[in-house]
Amino acid sequence: MISINTNDLALGTGLNLNRAQNLNRLSIQRLSSGLKINSAVDDAAGLAVGTKLQGRLNRIAAFKQNILAAKSFTEVQFGALRNASDVLSRMSQLKTMSSDVSKNEQDLENYNKEFIELQLHLEQITKHKFNDISLFTSPKIINHFLHAQLSDASNADRYINLARNFLKGQFVSASGSVLAEPIIEQTSTTKTTTANVVIQTSAGATGVNALGNEVGVGNPELNWSVTGPLSVVNQVAPNPAWVSDASIKGNWIGAGNGPGGVYLYSMPFDLTGVDLNNVKITGNVATDDGGRILINGQAVGINTGFKNLRSFSLEADDSQMIVNGGTSIPNMLTSGNNQFTVRVSNSMGLTGFTPTGLLVDDLKIEATKTTSTTEIITTVTDDYPDLSEFEQTDFTRFLEDIADAIAILGAEQSRLEKESMLNDLNFSNLEAARSRIMDIDVAVESSNYAKSNVKVQSSSTMVAKANKLHSEIAMRLMVNR
Repeated sequence: MISINTNDLALGTGLNLNRAQNLNRLSIQRLSSGLKINSAVDDAAGLAVGTKLQGRLNRIAAFKQNILAAKSFTEVQFGALRNASDVLSRMSQLKTMSSDVSKNEQDLENYNKEFIELQLHLEQITKHKFNDISLFTSPKIINHFLHAQLSDASNADRYINLARNFLKGQFVSASGSVLAEPIIEQTSTTKTTTANVVIQTSAGATGVNALGNEVGVGNPELNWSVTGPLSVVNQVAPNPAWVSDASIKGNWIGAGNGPGGVYLYSMPFDLTGVDLNNVKITGNVATDDGGRILINGQAVGINTGFKNLRSFSLEADDSQMIVNGGTSIPNMLTSGNNQFTVRVSNSMGLTGFTPTGLLVDDLKIEATKTTSTTEIITTVTDDYPDLSEFEQTDFTRFLEDIADAIAILGAEQSRLEKESMLNDLNFSNLEAARSRIMDIDVAVESSNYAKSNVKVQSSSTMVAKANKLHSEIAMRLMVNR
């Protein structure tokens, strides 16, 4: 069938032309970029592998720079250690020459002058840095070394130790003298401090525990002790109505209903290390029945208030105590443990029964305490150990230590060389593997380009001929009619 609207021959030829043009464009893109994979459409899996390999190559390149920096670091270290070895060798010579019996005191002094100058030089070596990083670390640092990462292997061997304390504080004589370190002197001074302190009592109030919370009715009062006719452990009084001041925290303590007689409520306090002539005791006390205050078993002339809080004060001054700001009595306080006691009398007699108890609030004991502290002052002098503080065996050991340090450093430099060669080999192999996946074969791709170019040209010619042939046939048929 011959159709005017559709040219089947031209359509098929045009499809071949499009295919040839696509191949031609792909070849041009690959030849211009040098890459076989320019997008994920070309080869998704190959692009993923090539990207990972490129990342590994970038890391290896960075490790190569690390190794070069580490090699430079160890080279500077090596120079410092060689110089230190020369210094130690000269010190050994000085020690040998100073042992000569023919040398007089002036000769020995001259040897010591050079010895001290060499120590100063050795100390300066310990302070050398590379890019502001100390070549020789402090002995206070555990293992005192620096790390250099050589590869991205997941094990501890990927690091190499670079800096050690080969010098600072390393050379100690048998007598304890440290080479190339200033002599440290220590002096002690005693300081005396006087301060007003509040003596800690077991409780500042009755019916209150150590946390300041009120003790419940019927529970034991642990801060005060009581002795009396009943000889029982004192309890918190079961009748808080005895408290005349509602603002006071805490309940009465007492023996409850008991026989008449004398009850002693006591609480200890410690005056160890305080000035007994500068103590002040204040507080508020109420009792049932009549009561009086005693210090260390001796009455101080203070009677307590019957069921009502009454304030009091005792202030020591020289060898006297001032009672409530007026009367003077002898000072009965002692260094160490003291007793604050309230004596309560039950007036009902031995045949009667009545509640008896005590209420104390805001009991405070203030004193002046003198403390002595010893302060140790450490001073770094300008002096260095002299030759007499070292033996020849010390320098022999020092030279062996520095030789070991140089040997360790040489081993590290050897490893750095091997690591550098290994990284170069890995880089070369990985680059080749990445190239096989990502890069084009220029010869093959040039051939593909030539082939696709011929197809484009021939397809273009055939499309034109197909269009012309279809038109000529259709027009010829129409004219013949």
